Amino acid sequence: MRSGRIWWLAAGGTAAVIAGGCLAVWLAARGPALVPDPARARAMMPAIIAYLDSPAYRQDGIGGYSAADYQAGRVRWLCGAALVEVRPDAGRWRAGMDVVCGDYDRRGGKMYLDLGGDMGHVVMVLSDDGRYRVLSVAQEPGITPDPAWIDQHFSVGAAAEINSDRGPLASMPDNRALLAFGCAPGAKSSVVPDGQGYSSAWPCQPA
Repeated sequence: MRSGRIWWLAAGGTAAVIAGGCLAVWLAARGPALVPDPARARAMMPAIIAYLDSPAYRQDGIGGYSAADYQAGRVRWLCGAALVEVRPDAGRWRAGMDVVCGDYDRRGGKMYLDLGGDMGHVVMVLSDDGRYRVLSVAQEPGITPDPAWIDQHFSVGAAAEINSDRGPLASMPDNRALLAFGCAPGAKSSVVPDGQGYSSAWPCQPA
């Protein structure tokens, strides 16, 4: 089981190399997702990812960057999500997911992942009035998985998958980050020293 809610690919530690998709990976091979309507789930994902990428979810300066760094696009906070379940909730939809996020920046001919990793589980309630909007969010605190929190926020079947360490896991949005900086997707990452420790880095070829 994962022992920490956030495991950072950061200075002072050994960086893990994680492959990401061009968009958020919303289903993963690790375990079954309880998503009876895949088309609806796909339609929800833009609203879900937009929220996760926003300052509403990210604390400004979480990695030592300022709000201005994010606003100017010098640093990109990007997230991926793997849906565990989607179920109706009083005329709305309740989407439970595993989330990963990271701070990416480009320096010269390379893109770096300075901070990134497992943010834990998130449950969102979304509207269904012609377009999906995130109405409320609950975020797993502390250690992940937190069985009591999972039992409270997920259905019995989904909670059993997560608490047994078989639930879907999100993938880092590395390719989406490359595209955001004008780099061609699909580049292979490497672990490089960054002066204080190690970071993951990708060559940035023009897209």
